[in-house]
Amino acid sequence: MLSSFTSSLSVQKILFFLLLNEKCYATQMSQHFNIPLTPLQHALGKLEKGGVLISYYEGKTRYFKFDPNYPLLSELATLLKKAYTFFPAEQKKLYYRPAFSMKPSRQKTNIGPNTPSGQKALEMAWEKLLKVQNLCFSAKSKSVSLSTGWNGLGKGAVEVKRENDHTLLFHERGSWVSEDNKQFEFSNVFRWSRRLTDGVINLEHLRFGAQNPVFLFSLVPMDGNTLESMEAHACNEDSYFGQLRCDKHFIQLNWRIIGPKKNEEIDYLYT
Repeated sequence: MLSSFTSSLSVQKILFFLLLNEKCYATQMSQHFNIPLTPLQHALGKLEKGGVLISYYEGKTRYFKFDPNYPLLSELATLLKKAYTFFPAEQKKLYYRPAFSMKPSRQKTNIGPNTPSGQKALEMAWEKLLKVQNLCFSAKSKSVSLSTGWNGLGKGAVEVKRENDHTLLFHERGSWVSEDNKQFEFSNVFRWSRRLTDGVINLEHLRFGAQNPVFLFSLVPMDGNTLESMEAHACNEDSYFGQLRCDKHFIQLNWRIIGPKKNEEIDYLYT
């Protein structure tokens, strides 16, 4: 869809990656997409020279992001989000990088949901979910042009109800404080379900009741302590992604929603 604006695949990959992740650097992009470094460096330089991007340093690494003063930024973001809805599910997932990925250029190795290592990772995640009592989270809009009022911090308590050996309900209650310091109470119910034959854990939001769940994503093992959504799940024109990471003392769950009118991220810490 962007080919009528630019024939450069490097430019297209950069723009979509920044839409979802806010910043990037050349080596990261090269490793993540397994493409040569030089064309990416040229494309980043061209976009910066054209005023679309700006660069800055974190230590010795030169990062790029959208220039907030670019006059057509809002129109560009709208076009990118709309074009993104036409991507196949697996291609959408390719651009997703969780906020807590400490090494954004690292290569994941899918250990396989039905391998002994995959089953062990699923079991570890399930056991940790059973023990959750509290949560804190940050909500952030990744809109590059307009403030959506989405940004804020929340915390609360979680009551875990075990419906059976393969289904858990998270009843979450707490308070959320927006970036303009307004406080709101929240109450959510999520359903986790484990499907051992498929080697996945599903997550659903029960805001419309248990009989009308909103499916979010299926998580499969990627390494010994990380589960990741199999693909982008489409809900109308919005896409949902997730990644769950198990630590010794907590579970970290990152999920994204992106669509023509949305570009949001929620980062949960369950203890």
